Amino acid sequence: NCLAVVFRQARPFDPNAFHLVPANEEQRRRRAEAEAAQVQAQAAFDLHSSQVQILELSERGDIRLTLLGPIDSLGSFVTFLAVMGCDGIVTGNAQGGLHLWSLGNSAVGNSALKWKFTKALQLWPNVENIGDSGVGSGGVSVVCMQALAMNSNVLAVSVQATSSAHNGAGSGVARAYIPTHGVVLIDMATCVVLAVLTAHTDVVRCMCAMPDGGLVTGGGKRDATVRTWHPSQWHASKERLPSGTAPGLSFDSNLAHLSIDSARTDAQQGESAREGEATVEDPAGTVANQQGVMPKLVREAVQTLRELGYVFALTILAD
Repeated sequence: NCLAVVFRQARPFDPNAFHLVPANEEQRRRRAEAEAAQVQAQAAFDLHSSQVQILELSERGDIRLTLLGPIDSLGSFVTFLAVMGCDGIVTGNAQGGLHLWSLGNSAVGNSALKWKFTKALQLWPNVENIGDSGVGSGGVSVVCMQALAMNSNVLAVSVQATSSAHNGAGSGVARAYIPTHGVVLIDMATCVVLAVLTAHTDVVRCMCAMPDGGLVTGGGKRDATVRTWHPSQWHASKERLPSGTAPGLSFDSNLAHLSIDSARTDAQQGESAREGEATVEDPAGTVANQQGVMPKLVREAVQTLRELGYVFALTILAD
């Protein structure tokens, strides 16, 4: 039995805690000690907020602790967790990063679970004239995520715009340029954006996977609707793009496209070659996904429920 836990600082330190001017040397010494202690405490909070704690209960009743992350020096706060299949965890952070962790084999003679970092995907806001660094363009933060029931590789991700620019992703990290609202469906196995669900007029705050592979989404206060989606709405065509378009697919180049960093690892390039994948560019310069198919733009849900109003949690009850 395992439990994945993320901590967040509930209340920031008071910025006016040290507004009084020290009157003597003793007060200046105490002020320096207090400021140093606050800096140290804030660093500890930031570290815990950027990690996932895996609590494993052994057969003897012991609790083993495993820390996942941070995987880089950015230390972005984890904002949401999602379970992928039966042996994977995806963390979404405040800078639009998705990090996939997989459960590997335990060491010989050690019954503790062994987790390993396997993949990263950086979400970037798709705005005009965005540069590689994204400086000055702002960024996106992951709000919620949900793995789909019938395909454990597909992850639904909701984001919201942030005022802070991305610090950037390392070389070999896939980048997905997405809108700053709505829900994107991503195949985490190939880092391909499959579809963008754009019906909500506010940030999607909660989601729930349907047993048939569909999705239920709840919009924010300005939207206040619950919408249901069927998997047939985003099943991509298997036809290759002859000239940047595909029959039956609706795509708006101003909303979303996928771009793979040119510095992909040799293993990733080899895997793409073995699978016969190709990157196709349309005349407008929009990059198709690795299968040569544009992400499908889904503007309308199968069903829209307005009577429920603003909701912040959804779940499926057993029959």
